[in-house]
Amino acid sequence: MQVIRRLTSLSLFFALLQTGPSAQTAYNVRDYGAQADGTTLTTKAIQAAIDACHQNGGGQVVFPAGQYLSGTIVLKDNVYLALNGGATLLGSKNIADYEPKYLVFARDAKNIGLLGPGLINGQGDAFWRDKERPYIRPERTIELERCNNVLIRDLQIRNSAAFNIALEECDRVTIAGVSIVNDRNAPNTDGIDPISSSNVFISDCYIETGDDAICPKSHGTAKPCENLVVANCVLISDDSAIKCGTRSDGAIRHCSFSNIVIRDAKYGIAFYMKDGGVFEDIQFSNISIETTRRGIERSFGTNSYAVFMDIEKREPSGLLGRIRNIVFSDIRIATPDGNCLLAGMPEQKIENVAFDNVQMRVTDRTDLSGRRKPRGTRSLTDRAANDCSAVMSHWTFAHIDGLTLRNFIIQDETDSAAFERHGLWALNVDDFSVDGFHIEQAQPNTKLAMIHLQDCRNARLEKTKAEKLSVPFVQILGKATRRISLINNDWSLLAKPLAIGKEIKSREIFQQGNRVE
Repeated sequence: MQVIRRLTSLSLFFALLQTGPSAQTAYNVRDYGAQADGTTLTTKAIQAAIDACHQNGGGQVVFPAGQYLSGTIVLKDNVYLALNGGATLLGSKNIADYEPKYLVFARDAKNIGLLGPGLINGQGDAFWRDKERPYIRPERTIELERCNNVLIRDLQIRNSAAFNIALEECDRVTIAGVSIVNDRNAPNTDGIDPISSSNVFISDCYIETGDDAICPKSHGTAKPCENLVVANCVLISDDSAIKCGTRSDGAIRHCSFSNIVIRDAKYGIAFYMKDGGVFEDIQFSNISIETTRRGIERSFGTNSYAVFMDIEKREPSGLLGRIRNIVFSDIRIATPDGNCLLAGMPEQKIENVAFDNVQMRVTDRTDLSGRRKPRGTRSLTDRAANDCSAVMSHWTFAHIDGLTLRNFIIQDETDSAAFERHGLWALNVDDFSVDGFHIEQAQPNTKLAMIHLQDCRNARLEKTKAEKLSVPFVQILGKATRRISLINNDWSLLAKPLAIGKEIKSREIFQQGNRVE
C-alpha cells in the first residue's frame, strides 16, 4: 500500500509538470495589442499581458502562432509565458530596446516559467557578426535573479546574442526538454549557467553553443552553487561542454552529471579553479565524450581535452582554491588528440579524485611540445608555474593527493609513430592507486614508458597488462619517491618491465605476484 501511494504521488507530480498552470487562466498577448508580424515592436503589449496575469493571481501568458518582436520583458510572480507551436518571440536588433540588457528578465519572483513548444530567437548575430569587440549587445536571452520555483519546459532557443539562460541565486529550478542552438562562432553564447543557485534540475536537453554548454559558477562565499542535477542531455560546445568556473570564489558542491553525450567539444569536462573557491562532491557517470580537432592544429595553441582540471591564482595576490572529492565512472572518450590533464599546485593539491571504468579511444596524436594549458580567461598571458600541457602523455597528473584509477583502458589507433605518448604520467602524486590498466597501440612505443611516475608516494600499481614492447612499461624516477607497490601485474610479454632511477632506494619498491615470463 505504501508503494502504491508513492507511485500515485509521483504520477501526480509528473502530471502537474506536464500540464503547468491551468489553461483557464490564459492571457492571450494579441488581446493586449501584440502584433504577430515580426516587424512591429510589441514589447509594451506583451508586458501588459504579463502585468494583467500577475495582478489577477497568475496563469499563462499565451503566444499564438506568429512572430512577436520584443525588447526586454519582465516576468512576475505566478506568470508563465506559453509559446504555442509556431510562435516565435523575436529579440529586437536595436540595443535601445533592452533595459536591462536581457530579453526575458525576472528578479525576486516566484512560481514563474517559460513553456514551449514555441521558440525564442534572439537574433543575436546582428550584434556580433562582422563587428569588432567590445560588442554592444544584450547580455542574456533569459536572466533570472533570486527567483524561486522556476519551470522552463519544452522551449526552443536560437541565435542568442550572449548567454542563453542564466540563473543567479535562484532556488528550485527545473529545465526540461529544452533545445538551445547557436552558431558555433557566436561568442559567449553559454547554454545554461547556474550561478550561486541551488536545487537545479536540468534534463532531456539538447544544447549546441559557441561557448560553454553548462557552466555552474559561484559568486561569494555566502551563496554556493549546490544540489545541481544534470541528466539525459546532448551537449555540443565550441569550448567546454561542462565547465566549473572560471570566476568562482565560493563553492560549487553536491552536483551530479549523468547519462550525457558530449560531441564535438574542445573540452569535454573542465574545472577552472582561479579565485579561491572550492569545487567538491561532484560526480560524473555514464558520459560519452567526443573532442574535436577544431582549434588544435595551430602551433603554440591549447590542446583539446576530454577531461581538464586545474588550480591556479588569477593574480599573484589572489587565494588558492580547492578541488576535492570528484568521481568519474563509466566514461567513454573518443578523441583525435588523446590528451587529458589534471594539475593542482605544489602548495594546494587536487584532493581525492577517482576514475572507475574509463575507456579512451585515440584516433590521432598532435605534437604537444610548446603547448600551453587553457586558462579560461583572456587576462592571463604568462606561462603558468604548474603548466604540464607539453608533457607527451595521454593522461597527465600533477600535484594530487588521492588519485584512483580503476578499469582504465586506452586504445591508441594512431597509424603513425610520430608524437609518441606515455599512457599515464604522474608528478608529485600521493596515495596513487591503479587497479586494472591496459593500453593497446597500433604503433608500439619505442622511446617512452607506458607509465611514468616521478616523485610519487604511496603508489600502488595492480593488475596492469602490457602488450609487447621494447621500452619499459613502468618508469619510476625522483628523489622524493616513496613506498611504491607493484602487485599482480601481467608483464610476461615485456623484455624490460621496469626502469627505476638510481636515486631511488631499493626498499621503496615492493613487488609481489607479478608475471614477468
